Amino acid sequence: MRFSFQFEQLAFTWMERQKLGGSYSSHRAQSEKHVVVCSTTLHADTIMDFLNEFYAHPLLQDYYVVLLSPMELDTTMRMILQVPIWAQRVIYIQGSCLKDADLARARMNEAEACFILAARNYADKTAAINSCRKDFKLRIIACKEKDGFIISNKEQILNRWAQNFEELLSGNHEDGEMEDPMLQINEDDRQLLPTEDEIRETVLILKNNKAP
Repeated sequence: MRFSFQFEQLAFTWMERQKLGGSYSSHRAQSEKHVVVCSTTLHADTIMDFLNEFYAHPLLQDYYVVLLSPMELDTTMRMILQVPIWAQRVIYIQGSCLKDADLARARMNEAEACFILAARNYADKTAAINSCRKDFKLRIIACKEKDGFIISNKEQILNRWAQNFEELLSGNHEDGEMEDPMLQINEDDRQLLPTEDEIRETVLILKNNKAP
């Protein structure tokens, strides 16, 4: 009996190790319904509360839960996921919801829904959100007026672009290289913007109602 229990523990450990670099198969995603639960921490009480509330609805009994977290399973969570009712419904994958590759492993595009769980010990929701996006690098794109003044108001930016295209269409734009109205604040992540010739060509295509 002792050997049987040890073998079961080894088998579970091996399967969990496989899932660390594994994925929710595309075949299962197409033939089954699943939701993705993202969490930066794996507290047993928080996970159990979610599972109990989720499966309390009679229409969700056939759904699978893909648990995506950068944290490894602790002893308590391992024991919970060994319980047959959860072992058959919960798929644990170690990864981050901020990485496209990990989202693809969890088949996020095919998921019916996505849930983000925050630990109960967070003082406020802002702290929880900041924890989830701690590895996210913010990019700020602002618009620049002709005099070099930077504007960030949405309505002002739209008006600036409208003015720029109106000058292009009317032919009143000065000759030479067009000043780029978009200013990338973060130079490390600067995106290549269309040239004046590319914009003119696109405008002509739109005016003539021709496909590119």
